[in-house]
Amino acid sequence: WWYDIYGVADVHAEGWTGKGVKIAVIDSQINPDLPDFQGADLTVAEGSACVGKDPSTSVASAGAQHGSTVTAMLIGNGTGVAGTKGIVPDASVTFYGLGATGDCEPTAEVKDSGHEPMGWMIQRAIDDGADIITTSTVVGVSTVADVETIAELVAKKIPFVAGNPNDAFKEGALPAGFAGVVAVSAVDQEGKLPLGALGVENQIGETTVVAPGVDISTIGDGSA
Repeated sequence: WWYDIYGVADVHAEGWTGKGVKIAVIDSQINPDLPDFQGADLTVAEGSACVGKDPSTSVASAGAQHGSTVTAMLIGNGTGVAGTKGIVPDASVTFYGLGATGDCEPTAEVKDSGHEPMGWMIQRAIDDGADIITTSTVVGVSTVADVETIAELVAKKIPFVAGNPNDAFKEGALPAGFAGVVAVSAVDQEGKLPLGALGVENQIGETTVVAPGVDISTIGDGSA
């Protein structure tokens, strides 16, 4: 629904397709072999942040579906089961897989860096030359090294787009809550904020913009 309501096709017709832009997507996992990504400029960065997890997988899971879906919303070609067409189909996307968003045992490399898994991936994206960094996962970013990384991307004027929690009463608000980060809250087809567990609108004070995040068709295993 968001593709038509936002007039994405009209924007593409004007020549705004993301060509020449390097986007880093940080999420749990992705299935890069889905038909949605055929012909797209998609790279999966090696190594996850969690022990025993790979950044890519063909096994259907909540994490793989989430990472695949948000990436398809950027560069999907519309041929998959959900028909997802990307907002910036000509952009170059590198996917950085955390490996998990819960029950994650950080790898030795992450521990040695002084970062939380999310902060480590943000630093990797900066070092790899990302023009834009985006994440829709809400996980810990709290160490001194993490804060220094956020400060670095702000100083370098690298836009960092981070999703707010879907229920502010149940989850934290980092990394979206940091100053200098574009904090995004989900809205439905009518532009309304979703209700949290207590039946209250998910109003978060740090919100910069809102974007489609309710009733989104998901992908992840090639069959559903």
